[in-house]
Amino acid sequence: MLLSAQLLSDYKKVADQFLASHFDSAVMKKVKYKTFAVRTKNNFYTEYGYKLEKSKIKNFDEIEFEYSYYSIQLRHTLNILVSVTQSKKLTDSSLVLRNIPDCALKNSICGLIPSDSAITIARKSKIAFPNNVVASMELYDKTNEFIWIITGRDAKEASGGRVGRSENQTRYINALSGDIISWNDFHN
Repeated sequence: MLLSAQLLSDYKKVADQFLASHFDSAVMKKVKYKTFAVRTKNNFYTEYGYKLEKSKIKNFDEIEFEYSYYSIQLRHTLNILVSVTQSKKLTDSSLVLRNIPDCALKNSICGLIPSDSAITIARKSKIAFPNNVVASMELYDKTNEFIWIITGRDAKEASGGRVGRSENQTRYINALSGDIISWNDFHN
């Protein structure tokens, strides 16, 4: 079966509708579609900038649509992945928005520290490679609170596609309090 551009757009509509049902309408206007990736039983591929209308995808198991949203409040770009199966169902809707705070979804005040503050805290704690850090936010299962994960990256490692996460390269920071969670506490 050849997946036509029309059908591919139908799968994207499923992803769009899911996001629209969870994001505040003012926020949803700022959510940007980036690209899609296709998963088959034995393969996974993505082509950035690949045009939906030029797709010649045949059989597949799911299509993962990638979106991004820049939260002014968090001063951070949140990446959102929505996977839709060939039967036009979400793969696991509970995971799609798991690492996005409600305040970012609903455009409300949340009191979480922004990414640049978390980076400053990590640098003050003498994180390795302080001038080349990346930040990500996730829900910490132990406390059910959001944390920032700040990782210092060796420029040589990063250019090779590898990024290590070691005790002196990574800081886990409570996004509400700004407290550093120790490596041992996080990993035990």
